[in-house]
Amino acid sequence: MSGILQSIRQGPPWLPRLLVAVAAFNLSFGILWVAYNLYLKALGYGEELAGYATAASSIAALIFALPIGKLTDKWGAGPVLLVGLYLMSVGILLRGVAMVPLTVLATAFFSGALFEPLRHVVDPLLALGEEKSANRRFAFTFALGSTFTALGTWLGGHLPEILSPHTSWLPGGLEVGGYQATFLLAGLVLPLAAWIASPLMDVHHGQGARSQKENRLGLRQLLSRDNWAVGKYWLTMLPIGLGAGLSVPFMNLYLRNIHNLTDASVGNAFSIQQIVLVFAFFLGPWIANKIRATRGIVLLEVLSLPFLVTLAFTTSPLWAVVAFIARGALMNASMPLGTRLLMTLSPPGSRGLSSAVVGMIWGLGFAVGPALGGGWIEKSGYVGPFLLTASLYLISLILFCLFFWNLKMAEESELPSPSETIR
Repeated sequence: MSGILQSIRQGPPWLPRLLVAVAAFNLSFGILWVAYNLYLKALGYGEELAGYATAASSIAALIFALPIGKLTDKWGAGPVLLVGLYLMSVGILLRGVAMVPLTVLATAFFSGALFEPLRHVVDPLLALGEEKSANRRFAFTFALGSTFTALGTWLGGHLPEILSPHTSWLPGGLEVGGYQATFLLAGLVLPLAAWIASPLMDVHHGQGARSQKENRLGLRQLLSRDNWAVGKYWLTMLPIGLGAGLSVPFMNLYLRNIHNLTDASVGNAFSIQQIVLVFAFFLGPWIANKIRATRGIVLLEVLSLPFLVTLAFTTSPLWAVVAFIARGALMNASMPLGTRLLMTLSPPGSRGLSSAVVGMIWGLGFAVGPALGGGWIEKSGYVGPFLLTASLYLISLILFCLFFWNLKMAEESELPSPSETIR
């Protein structure tokens, strides 16, 4: 714990305020993650519209990720994050009053244009500070986000039921008013966090890189820089994005429809997964000290695959919940190490663009995957999408091993730089 606190102290003076913004962002995300598909179900819609809504959100992320990434490198990650939080608040409030398919899809598109790009705007800010404590700083921030996502998922499962008797004044009435009141609260958290984090308005992640042309690369230059290192990282993300899009958006409906869990139980399962993930995030730096960061990424993701296959075949609600928690925790535990790796491979003045491309990849995966997965699930169940997701994750792991198995981070040895060790 002392090492984690030291990594925060060694960060920039505005880091605690950034952490407030991260906490609020993830709290709102957690609420919507659990409650929104259930809200659509309460309106009488099935997995297909939920899939199309996720696809609309992801198409927007795909369209807007690159422009927002370029804007981030031009203006700085701090200002873009703050403006985005205010706009995201508007998006959540609008989603809470959307009740017909057209408005559901339109508000999903608006929110999607902001959510995934904003999530990646934080990454260049975390790269600032002491290099030797970077893994811990990334891990702590991801763990904090996961903690508040856990709180959000719990609230998303419980608040609609608690608030429902007091929501006759909302457009949906008592039937869906509990969900709408929950989204109202989720939307109002973000402007408060943006106000607290207002000093970030003066923060540019490039630390003077705006005046250094060599640090501000275009997409084509960034792609081919240092033996295509960044391009190789992006390539490993493609199968993961598509695989996740096929199954992850439907996990709450899977637990509800296949294993007959209540809304509250689904919320509890998501919350427990996020709590476990908080501790799993700290496995990353520990493993990195033992076997290198890149090999730690591979180990954590390999361990998640048997649990995904278990979800495809189990008929036990208990085993389904256990596998759901373990799969999510292990697969996502590698995220701080992977994000830090991408920031290391990218020049400071182009980190916004580099992160934005990852957002585009996720947008592509979640634009194609849910549209395919929703209809596939309605026709033949969850087995096929879950097994295809596992296969795509395995392809990504093979590519990652080919490209990065021998890479060493700066603090892991005094051997050649990453660009010289990538295979």
